Formats: sequence, C-alpha cells, structure tokens
Amino acid sequence: MSVHDVTLIKKANGELVPFNRNKLIFSLVRSGANEHIAEDIANTVEVDLINGMRTQKIYERAFKLLKMQNRPAASTYQLKKAIMELGPTGFPFEHLVAAIYREEGYSTKTGVVLQGKCVFHEVDVLVENESELRFIECKFHNQSGVKSDVKVALYVNSRINDLKERWLIDHPDEKRFISGGLVTNTKLTDDARTFARCSSMWSMGWDSPNGESLLDKIKRFQLLPITLLHQLTKKEKQEILNEGITLCRELVVAESVLTKLGYEVPRIQRIIQEARTLMETNL
Repeated sequence: MSVHDVTLIKKANGELVPFNRNKLIFSLVRSGANEHIAEDIANTVEVDLINGMRTQKIYERAFKLLKMQNRPAASTYQLKKAIMELGPTGFPFEHLVAAIYREEGYSTKTGVVLQGKCVFHEVDVLVENESELRFIECKFHNQSGVKSDVKVALYVNSRINDLKERWLIDHPDEKRFISGGLVTNTKLTDDARTFARCSSMWSMGWDSPNGESLLDKIKRFQLLPITLLHQLTKKEKQEILNEGITLCRELVVAESVLTKLGYEVPRIQRIIQEARTLMETNL
C-alpha cells in the first residue's frame, strides 16, 4: 500500500482525510508549474508526510520547493493565501470583485443599501451596464477549508429575488436583464453550484467555473493584492488596506499613502519597485 493511501492529513477544519497526491499536483500545475516539476515536488513532499500533518504545512512545503524552481508560478501559488490576508473585514475583497467587473466593462458601486420588496439589503457590489444589472453578494473567508454551501446559495438567491421584485416596482420601464450572484474566495460545494445553475443565479468560486473562476480573472487582469508583497509586514499590509488601497496597481500610483503612513523614501522605492515587478510578471 502506498504512502498516500494510508497517511491521514488534517484539513483547516480539523477533519482527517487521506493525502491526495493528485490534488497537490493539480494545484501546482494550476499555479503555472509544468507537470514534471509538479510531480517532483509531490514526490518530495510525500516522502516527508506523517499522520496528522496539517494541510497548510504541506502546502507551505510545496510552495517553498516551487519557489526554488519557478518564482512566477510560486507567486501564483501564493495568491489564495494573499487573498485571505485581505481580511478580517470583507471590504477589500469586495473592492477586488468590483475591480474585476470594471475590467469587464461594467460600472460598479460597493456597499449599496437598497430596499427590497420586503426588507432593506446591503448589496456588496452593484454591477451594471447598458444591458444588465447584477446584485452581487461576496462571501469572504480568511481561512482555507471553508466552503460556501447550498444554504449560502439559497440565502443569496432569496435576497436577489427580493431586490429584483422591488427594483421592477420602482423602475417599471427597466429593460435590462436583472440577475444576481455569489462570489467567494474559497470553493462552492457541488450542491451550491448545482442550485446556482438551476436557479439561474451566477456564481464564482476560487476555482469555478472553469476558465472564469476568481483565480482565472485575477490572473487575466493582473489584479494582484498588496498582500503578495514581501516588502511589507502583516501589520503594514493592514494599514495600507485601511487606507483603501487593495491592489498593487493602486499602490504604485499612491506613493503619498506610504508617505502619510511614515515610510522613508528608500523604503517606499523598494515597495513600489516590488509592486511594479510583480505586475510585470506573467502569472
């Protein structure tokens, strides 16, 4: 019996599951590593496995090995962790989601309070163009292993329907297609995705839908969070997020924010240079 058939590892939620070698390889390849490198890294990680080892430790080990062989792929591999560091509030994540929609040609507003048919709702991201209006609910998680399940999808769909009914009452001449959706930085369960499709509710998770996932769009539009920057401490990242700066592209044109926070010029230059270099990297 092979090692990965018998070694149990501990997920973020405490659940013990068999080590899945193929899942690790898939994550590495999705980050940009070629299959040969991914196989080699999986082999190395697998040798060091012990029962009860935390998945976070396994993935940190894999990341270090990937970083030694392919720095751009390693940066992509860090993206999921970097997105989770946008917390503890969900506001920076909503900012990121709005930026994705703007890249796709929509106008956006965040944190909009609207009257539904029955109650008021705070819409995380209101998205619209000439032909469409979307009410977007963002579910941000700052730890791995947490999925948005069908109960979340049901809740979001109920809010969308309440908002849509009132919007049509208040805007009887509305001709645009009105819909809503759920965006999360982790994964959706199979039931959540099935319900979303069945109810015509749009959904986007970290790795779904294929080709149009959160990861795909972050890479496509180079919407890299400042939490990827190694020049910044965790405390400094939070201070910058509190100033309304979420993305590297925003930071490079907002040096005054770093000055305001008390950074010296040489340090500012190093931070900005790292942000520029990261933006120029083909993730």
